[in-house]
Amino acid sequence: MREAGFRSDGLLLVAALVLGAMGLGYVYFTSPTELTVAVGPAGSAEERLILAFGQQLKAQKIPIRLRLEPVAGVKEAAERLDAGKADLAVVRPDVRVPENGLTLAILRDAATILIAPKEAKIEDVTGLVGKRLGIVTGHEADPALVATLLRHFDLEPPAVSFVELPRQDAAQALKEHRVDAIALIAAPTGAAASGLVREVAHAFGGEIAILPVENPDGITQRSPFLSATTIPEGIWGGRPKQPADEIKTIGVAYRLMAHSDTDRSLVSTLVEALFQMRSRLAVKTRLANFMRPPEMDTASSATSAMLPNHPGAVDYFQRETQSVMDRYGDWIYLGAFFGSGAISALAWSVQRFRRRRREVIDDVLDRLLDILADARKAETTETLDLLTNEVDDLFRTAVEHARDGQADNRTTSAIVLALDGARSAIDERRRKIMALGAEPPRSDGSPLATVC
Repeated sequence: MREAGFRSDGLLLVAALVLGAMGLGYVYFTSPTELTVAVGPAGSAEERLILAFGQQLKAQKIPIRLRLEPVAGVKEAAERLDAGKADLAVVRPDVRVPENGLTLAILRDAATILIAPKEAKIEDVTGLVGKRLGIVTGHEADPALVATLLRHFDLEPPAVSFVELPRQDAAQALKEHRVDAIALIAAPTGAAASGLVREVAHAFGGEIAILPVENPDGITQRSPFLSATTIPEGIWGGRPKQPADEIKTIGVAYRLMAHSDTDRSLVSTLVEALFQMRSRLAVKTRLANFMRPPEMDTASSATSAMLPNHPGAVDYFQRETQSVMDRYGDWIYLGAFFGSGAISALAWSVQRFRRRRREVIDDVLDRLLDILADARKAETTETLDLLTNEVDDLFRTAVEHARDGQADNRTTSAIVLALDGARSAIDERRRKIMALGAEPPRSDGSPLATVC
């Protein structure tokens, strides 16, 4: 009879495992996804933006969490993405392009800004022949970017002399004629560009020129990691306004890129949150105001360009964000299929177990009725003792079933009547045998009374 108890425990264990698996599935699909972001250097505007973005994702309860992976710069960030040690990275394509990286957004555009005093009589880039060009060092790759620009016009050292300058010394070096012009790689809308232009303009009484780059599109065709950029007229203000006219130049974009294996729907959600939170992020850093979508004409060209965009980003920018069924339809159908199968199996097991319980009760009742008949035909007290022990075992089984709530009132009453009847028959037969006073020998050799 213990077998039924073991089966009960086994079914409870199966049910617990099924419910546990369902619970784990729920936790898996509802828990936030953590993405590692490689960004640097420490304290940069890009790092502040990503940090603020991660905080807003948590505050707005969007199921994505960002874990910052501090690195020395954009080169190291690209290397982390290439090595699969980061899911996202802030990179600069002219420094290093991750082989497995796809663009999510342009965080900012940096333009090549060439400044010269009007007294130097330099009208454009080609006028730098034989001049000393001071390069304001904002990034280790800036001199290489300037060299790429000048190489297009056959202006390589010694045709042009490069002099690297710290930011705080640039205007003074130009004033003291240590250099003839200066080059700065920075966002035209940023404080670095605006501040330097105003310093140089103040040093020369406003008589400065911002040098244009002729045919920037031709340069970007040869160097596709660069981009043609236009500096709007008068963006830096002043008297006279700077620049006096619209200036065409080349630049480079700081890109947020994701590993190509990153889930498409996850990227779509991330990019949507990034641009919808722009105003909140701008409170932490002005860089949020200058974010923009990557270049794309059509979805096919956007994912097959020299610097392709992530399909998830394309979904968002092309307003083709996938629905919940698009994202998880297969999983939902599979879950429904296997879930219904598991529930059916569990229901069958419970039904079978209950039927087995009823069969045990029926066996107890049938055996008690047999014992009642056997007791009336018993010829020795030894036989009655065996029947008594069996009745006790059946009683324990009935009690276990009643304790588990497996017997209703009608069944319990039937068991009680059967037990009473069996015990009464045994006692009645025992009294008749004892009254006769003579028994056949017991199995142990002692004499017994013979019953007529």
